Amino acid sequence: MISLVFFGSFQNYSTLTLQKLIESKLFQINAVITTPPRPGNHGIVTKTHTHLFCQANNIPVYPLENL
Repeated sequence: MISLVFFGSFQNYSTLTLQKLIESKLFQINAVITTPPRPGNHGIVTKTHTHLFCQANNIPVYPLENL
């Protein structure tokens, strides 16, 4: 099994990619790096699809502003 840290936050494309990596059983996702929550519609601060997916699947997620 290959250990990796996944970087992604682009809409739901990153979430779909991450989900396929997990389903393949070839990779162990140790953490996910994504953009921090931002104000969306009506100024409500929302997390990325990827962030929400990680929380639902108990994957450590780290929102970073800059690398």
